[in-house]
Amino acid sequence: MDKKEIIDTAVRLEEDGRSFYLEAASKASNPAVREVLASLAKDEENHIEWIRNTLGVEKSARELNEETYGRVKHIFAQAPEGTKEAFQAARDDLKPLRLALEMEQKTWKAYQDWAGEVEGADLQALLLKLVEVEKFHERLLENTLLYMEDPAAFHQQDEGWLLDGA
Repeated sequence: MDKKEIIDTAVRLEEDGRSFYLEAASKASNPAVREVLASLAKDEENHIEWIRNTLGVEKSARELNEETYGRVKHIFAQAPEGTKEAFQAARDDLKPLRLALEMEQKTWKAYQDWAGEVEGADLQALLLKLVEVEKFHERLLENTLLYMEDPAAFHQQDEGWLLDGA
């Protein structure tokens, strides 16, 4: 693919992701799921802007991931340990989380492939940064699923789970 095709396809991927997250958030019955999905929709909106501008983003992937974490960390801190019944997600809330996880995996893999094909250091750097940000989304979704399915196991993890390797 040439540079224009990569940019156009990347924008479509992010727009589709944003639409998915907004719709899923509006249908989620669990407030934690709703908030995580809404936060991811916001991130996808930022990605669209970055791609359209094809400018390097001033912040590192870690700084961008810390901003996302800052928007969602309170969700997980509010859950009392050992109250699985109170935080058990409805099956309808788990399905969009699993679909989102698949989307994020496919997206970061596409960005990684394109970064190896594209000419131009600016776009390549942006694609590689997006790989790291989308991988962070993947980890956020994995941990959200764990939180919803087994809060006790979630709380047994080290408090630094989300930013490890960010």
